[in-house]
Amino acid sequence: MLWILSAVPLHKVGVNNITPKDIVGPDPYGYIAITSDDTSSMRPTWQWVDKSSDPSTVYLTMADDDIQGPFNIGFSFPYYWYSVSEFYVHSNGGIGFRSGNFWTPHGNFIPNTALPNDIVIGLGADLNPECGGRIYYWTNNVDSLVITFDSVPTWWNNSSGCFGAHTFQIIITADGNITFNYGPQNGGYDYGIGSSDVSIGIESVLGNPGLSIWEDEAPATRTPRDSFAIKIYRPDSTTFRVSDAAAHSIFTNETQNVLNSGIFIAYNRETAFIPEIRVENVGTDTLYNTWAKLYIRRKYNLSVVYRDSVLIPTIAPSEIAIYTLSPIDFSGFVRDYYTAYLMVQNSADANTFNNTKTVEIRLYHWTNHDTLYWFDWNSSLVLGNLVFTRWLGAGGGWAQRFDPRHYPFQIDSVWLVVAGCSSMNPACTGPINTPMFIASDTNGTVGTWLYADTLPVSRDTANIYTLIPPTPIIVNKPFFVGYIQPDSLGPSVGIDTSKPSSRQTFESTNSITWAPYRDNETSDFAFVVWGESLESTGISENYTYDEGTFLLSKDGRILLSKPQRISVYTISGRKIYDALVDVVDMRKYPRGVYFIKVGNRFIRIIRR
Repeated sequence: MLWILSAVPLHKVGVNNITPKDIVGPDPYGYIAITSDDTSSMRPTWQWVDKSSDPSTVYLTMADDDIQGPFNIGFSFPYYWYSVSEFYVHSNGGIGFRSGNFWTPHGNFIPNTALPNDIVIGLGADLNPECGGRIYYWTNNVDSLVITFDSVPTWWNNSSGCFGAHTFQIIITADGNITFNYGPQNGGYDYGIGSSDVSIGIESVLGNPGLSIWEDEAPATRTPRDSFAIKIYRPDSTTFRVSDAAAHSIFTNETQNVLNSGIFIAYNRETAFIPEIRVENVGTDTLYNTWAKLYIRRKYNLSVVYRDSVLIPTIAPSEIAIYTLSPIDFSGFVRDYYTAYLMVQNSADANTFNNTKTVEIRLYHWTNHDTLYWFDWNSSLVLGNLVFTRWLGAGGGWAQRFDPRHYPFQIDSVWLVVAGCSSMNPACTGPINTPMFIASDTNGTVGTWLYADTLPVSRDTANIYTLIPPTPIIVNKPFFVGYIQPDSLGPSVGIDTSKPSSRQTFESTNSITWAPYRDNETSDFAFVVWGESLESTGISENYTYDEGTFLLSKDGRILLSKPQRISVYTISGRKIYDALVDVVDMRKYPRGVYFIKVGNRFIRIIRR
């Protein structure tokens, strides 16, 4: 479907407006593509831009089916009816201008309204940088960005999982034009499974308009080869118009800017939660009188427990309007999971596919130990509705992100539901020793392991495996729970595909680099955290001293990161405690003001 009111692009490129003999397009916005095989003056000249040794070049370590970013373009790049300043690299041969899932050629085509959109695909194949090659980018921070894929093989259905090597680069410039340069190409695109899946083209933020240049190896005249180039020209002007109001995000200010990720609510603490909503104008024209409505339903589609709305007078093109609605008292909610719905309505809106966003809400107890999990416990564990999957090779991984929001948070144990290999397979000779971990969050992805252990996963059955650190782990930011699949036979991860989903599942194909799970819009892993918030109602600050940190728990204890000499003084200066410990229980002292000496630092606290 095309959402076009009118589109008569005007091109004023080339010499004396010479019409190319081999033109691709125009697309509805007016972009055209011309190959180096053309004979007109608009024919691009192949010229490889070698920045492999430039000191400002950034090399990426990418996994199979990966996406990394955002990275700064270095200048404002005009793309369709808007401009972008950041980009993401897709390991399968392209770049995008929005976060989200990686692009895959399988079952895909260009243009396509299915996510991800807002992409530039130079050679959209099932590339596998784990097999070799290099991916890097360079910008002069003025008018040119070059992304290079150098000798990157494709995934292949063989013993190595690798085949061939493909070299190309994507060049975007401040005038809005795009060039694809191709180097040596070795190998095809049926991946040993007999089905050709490969694309070259561009898509707008809507998916369509978009320009398809080469799809599933057709036409043959545009097949990438050494010293071949394609240039995509941005129109000098266009009459394309579209009105498009999009539901952008819910509670973004409370989820550390992870768009539309599930949110944990401490229901007995959050009695005046201020819901934030964001509505974006992704069209070409100013929007007038846009309704934004927020609903919260029990489970996914049961009774409405909250509703509010706002009429937004105007939203300029590319603007994101941010509004807060009436407070929510979660203390009156029945202990269950919920779904928040943001719905936008505008009478001129030509695209309804992006009018709704949902966010999963999970409640937990603020003052007691409780469980954190994202899957449907009753449907998955009680009724046995989990599905199980694994990587075809060894070394991949699965992880789920958790953000309790009320820190410090103490992790006592985690549970993972995984299934061992089947004894029907002769290669399955016994339990699979599986590394399971709790890891920090580093820039929104899996970081340093905080604790790990290797547990034997039994054959023929799915079980709950418990990871118990020798001492509780105290974190002050989100964290991950996951495991590494050490064998091609598994273990398999338990997945809940019922709605809603947290959008906080992650995958790795090499156990080093991680990306959002390819089906994170519809899947949650059956992982559970057992712990409690240590956030204090009186003092929520974490203190640092010369050799570590300490915090005040909500029940009046002082917790140190490691044993230290600690002294407690009254307000009059009398020392009442002195010991080498990692925990001090202040509950035994009367209410009042005290001074705590840790290392060379004194800290004043109030015992309420």
